[in-house]
Amino acid sequence: MSAPPVGPAPPPGHHTRQWWLRPLSASPLLRGADRVEALVRLLAYLAVVAAVPFACAAGTLVYVDDAARIVAEHATRVPVSAQLISEPGTVEPYHYEAQVRWQDERGEHEATARVPRTAGRGDTVLLWVDQRGAFVPSPRAPEAAAIGGIGAAVLVLLAVAAASAGVVGAVRWTLDRKRIAGWEAEWREFAH
Repeated sequence: MSAPPVGPAPPPGHHTRQWWLRPLSASPLLRGADRVEALVRLLAYLAVVAAVPFACAAGTLVYVDDAARIVAEHATRVPVSAQLISEPGTVEPYHYEAQVRWQDERGEHEATARVPRTAGRGDTVLLWVDQRGAFVPSPRAPEAAAIGGIGAAVLVLLAVAAASAGVVGAVRWTLDRKRIAGWEAEWREFAH
């Protein structure tokens, strides 16, 4: 059971801690620098909220572009089952190649291809070739377009948020220096 509130109840219609209204407050205790800082902070929040549609638009553009590329990849790349006719050799660290042989509608082919480290002579591996028969990476999954679009939207939103936070921080730093200089001047005046 919670304890009853202490002190008088706020008057009807009174809202506590409405920081976004601080720049409009008529309080004589609120300095001009405090009003400026509150206003800059409010504008920074509004900038982030206003950036949401632009972030969504950027994400949509990236998604549409990636989706079209993925469709083209699936249309122009064909999987082939190739048999290793030599033992894999290390070309560079974690990069193994071997001679492979496969058949398609154009006949039998032999080439050097990148293969898994665990493959051995006589094993069959799945490789992807383009329309000319050249080895290509496997086509990306359709979900990659959605991931790219979401990533782009989040990146735009984070960039605007970071820029807004930087502006708020710079304004606060500048105003703090101004406040400190004012306090020092008042203390010097008080001391004399």
